[in-house]
Amino acid sequence: MAPNGHARLRVRLESITYGARDINVYTFVGVDGPLPAAEPGAHLDVEVEPGLIRQYSLLTVGEDPLEYRIGVKRDPAGRGGSVALHDRSVVGAEFAVSPPRTTFPLHPLDGTAGEVLLLAGGIGVTPLLGMLGAVRRAGGRVSLHYWARSLQDMLARAELERDAAVVLHPGGRAAAAVADVVRAAPADAHLYCCGPEGMLEEFEAACAGRDPDRVHVERFVARAPLSSPGRFTVRCARSAVDVEVDPQTSVLDACLKAGVDLEYSCEEGTCGACEVRVLEGAVTHNDTVASAERHDADRTMMVCCSRAAGSFLVIDV
Repeated sequence: MAPNGHARLRVRLESITYGARDINVYTFVGVDGPLPAAEPGAHLDVEVEPGLIRQYSLLTVGEDPLEYRIGVKRDPAGRGGSVALHDRSVVGAEFAVSPPRTTFPLHPLDGTAGEVLLLAGGIGVTPLLGMLGAVRRAGGRVSLHYWARSLQDMLARAELERDAAVVLHPGGRAAAAVADVVRAAPADAHLYCCGPEGMLEEFEAACAGRDPDRVHVERFVARAPLSSPGRFTVRCARSAVDVEVDPQTSVLDACLKAGVDLEYSCEEGTCGACEVRVLEGAVTHNDTVASAERHDADRTMMVCCSRAAGSFLVIDV
């Protein structure tokens, strides 16, 4: 069981291979049988060490996968997960992982899908590699633009260099060139972008006049800090519990303290595990899983980081 109390899959680390400078590829196989299928853009919650859960995009996608592969860049300035995997993981060790979760889905490929344009910065290429293969297998039109500090920092470089649908951009800043790529894309194209924040901001600015349903972004971190002014009450409808939330406490933590069972993982608004339905009240959305407009339309929120916009909120838990 993972620290949040929800069942996980048991996997064994089958191999560690070199992906690029400071990037390793980790291959996991199921311990208890076949692994659940994964959609393009899906990620895993990996319990790297006891109490240390991090999210990594899957390189492998498809029905009934025999293995899960993730690409992880060692980041000494990160939150510890990548360093633990790079420095302390051992082939043959067992890990607990979540079933694949998709918060960055590939739009259904049908006759009206148009071209698919993928833009990657650094380790943000990991979810887009699976999308590249999926679109191609479905017979769709797809291209990938990939920025990194150098060719030596590019995951799957040897394969991508031979791919006519891929443009590699070694050196330079992705943010300075993304707008040019976006402007050249057809109006009916679906655009997907994953990379550092500066690149994503440039991408979103360049896409301002496009159909928002054809613009898709995945972030590594939430946009806003957890704390915000104001105290409010959350009514947990199915649990019949009212919870007081102070400015320094998340809805998630307040509910857990009150004995309300909720699924969660990253606690930063990036993984999508803690999504709940909102039955009453307005929400200030701080996550990066979906836009505020999408959350409001679907009446959902991420309780790890988003907060009531007023004094009262009712959620379906």
